[in-house]
Amino acid sequence: MKEELVRLLALYEVDKKIDEIKALKITIPNRIKELETEKEDIQKSVQEFIESIKHTEIVLKKKELDLAAAEERLRKHQEQLPTLKSNEEYRAMIKQIELDKEEISRLEDEALQIMDSLDRMKEQRPQVEAEGEARIREIEKQIKELKEQLSGIDEEVRLLIAERERRAHFVPDKIRRKYEKIRSLGKKNAVVPIIDGACGGCHADIPIQTINEIRASGTVAICENCGRLIYWPYDEPERD
Repeated sequence: MKEELVRLLALYEVDKKIDEIKALKITIPNRIKELETEKEDIQKSVQEFIESIKHTEIVLKKKELDLAAAEERLRKHQEQLPTLKSNEEYRAMIKQIELDKEEISRLEDEALQIMDSLDRMKEQRPQVEAEGEARIREIEKQIKELKEQLSGIDEEVRLLIAERERRAHFVPDKIRRKYEKIRSLGKKNAVVPIIDGACGGCHADIPIQTINEIRASGTVAICENCGRLIYWPYDEPERD
């Protein structure tokens, strides 16, 4: 492998690091936004759970008032029973008393169901709140770390760019111009090895003659399919 190829690959490695770090300037804010949304969702979910407990308490209170009213109606109807003069009135009141009792039984059952549900929610509340708080603390820690990482990116990029300029200086102009043109076309992986007789970028087969020329020269060539710079990655020629 010729020195010019070694220097080109060194430049390429720096460029890859720069690309990766610059990409973080997009991915990190997106990730922070996702975490902040998750935090809001957790807070909302916990609050809705607490509100559901309060709502159930209100429903239970209303059901208890309905039950008390039904019991009072039953009491009044039972008190009126001895005062009735006709058989028709008596039979009608008896029927009403039975309806009152059925309503009381229904309200009691409904009140018990609500009480059971309320008890379960109250038992679950400490765990729901604790799990929510734990996840929020974890999210806040992740957000803090991501923001710290983001704040250092510009300085890291600046240092890498300075290193890039230094390394680019040692790459022959002809090769560097080809390399820069490829990167300007949006091909971030501008320099790729030949793997199993194919381009490491687009995987198109490389002519045997081209491979032999690259192996003999120890430098790079252009992939006719994708336009990337290709090189032979082995220090020693392959043996059959």
